Amino acid sequence: MSSRARHPGSLLAAAGAGLGLLALWMPWYRVTIPDSLKSSVDALTGNGNNPFGALVHGLLRALPHSITGNGWQVMQGGDIALAIACGGVLAAIYAGEAGAAAAGGVAIATIAVVHLLNLPGPSEYVHAQYGAWAALLAGAAAAAGGWWANAPAPARRTSALPAQDPVWPGYEPPPAPLHSVAPPGR
Repeated sequence: MSSRARHPGSLLAAAGAGLGLLALWMPWYRVTIPDSLKSSVDALTGNGNNPFGALVHGLLRALPHSITGNGWQVMQGGDIALAIACGGVLAAIYAGEAGAAAAGGVAIATIAVVHLLNLPGPSEYVHAQYGAWAALLAGAAAAAGGWWANAPAPARRTSALPAQDPVWPGYEPPPAPLHSVAPPGR
């Protein structure tokens, strides 16, 4: 484990990767079943007057108002890619490769953006939930943390005084006098 693994940026990247993994268990999408669909299907089946109508009417009553799915259920392969990217960020941080952790954070954010922009159905029925937004935040945190940990450390000054005058480069002040310049006898 390198000293960069203890850098605050590395800790931020690791926290982002952990949030990305947790986001897979959070709801990503919610499908809303409109009441108008239920009433129109109910009208077509005759309000349960025949056996088929009674079956459909019973199924419609059993349907919830909305259905949610977590990342493992709805991402169709993106869940595995997200888990691998989060694991890659953690492995890169452990190995001290902050640049690779930043790239993994970008991959996490990209996967989240793709799933936020490409909903698995019409937007009036399918809505993104907080799991997708948490994954986007996780990717941003992992990328920022990896970038921060990879940034060069600022140069430390060894003296409180500058090495040379910033106003007149190359100017050397005159040496201090060795004796008093006051007139004698005073």
